[in-house]
Amino acid sequence: MKLYVPSDGGSGDDLRSLDKAIEVEDNRISRQHFSAKLRSSGPRISPGDEPDEAQCKLEDSSTESSFAVFQYKTMPMRLRVLSIPLPAQQHRNKPKPQTQAKTLAGGIITGLNGLKIEGHFKFVQLSNNAGVSIDLAVEGLDQKFKAKDDINYHIHEKPATKDCSGLGAKLVDLSKDHKPLKGVKINKRSFVDHTLSLFPAKGKTNIVGRSITIHDGTTIKYLGCATILV
Repeated sequence: MKLYVPSDGGSGDDLRSLDKAIEVEDNRISRQHFSAKLRSSGPRISPGDEPDEAQCKLEDSSTESSFAVFQYKTMPMRLRVLSIPLPAQQHRNKPKPQTQAKTLAGGIITGLNGLKIEGHFKFVQLSNNAGVSIDLAVEGLDQKFKAKDDINYHIHEKPATKDCSGLGAKLVDLSKDHKPLKGVKINKRSFVDHTLSLFPAKGKTNIVGRSITIHDGTTIKYLGCATILV
């Protein structure tokens, strides 16, 4: 700040001029300080949305908000541009990796008439309804089933009953196009059938709620049955 020293020893007019010069210089410094503060943390005001003095005055009629309005209106345009908020950057939606969830259906087939067998079965829906993977494990088939006797697995139209009667039409022969299962103590089997589905699918057989059966391929006698449930 420049100091003004009167040459005549300090008359009243010169002192008033000194006070005026100090006031002008103080206002200039205050405006510079306010501009820096406005750029760093001040309110964001877009051009055309300048508030008038009545909107910005505080309830106690202080001069602080009035000076803010004055400061913004007298601000160079380049500083006003700095106060315009930039549009938020839109994040590109990255495709999420598709997780192929598998739904299971399964249960236990208990032998009829005291026959000590247990058939553990599991159905797994393949991705995009491509088909069903079927896992079967039968325990307890004793040696009375000779090697020439086939053990077949079917899926029937209706749910299982206590005596495996009234199961409706045979929809699927799980022995078809596969080697027949022989009567052994532990018999495991796993394969994929693209014609089956655990969900309603066009051109596919929905097997949920239907029955799976084990029977003697020679006598067509049911050995056990169970309902396929999810």
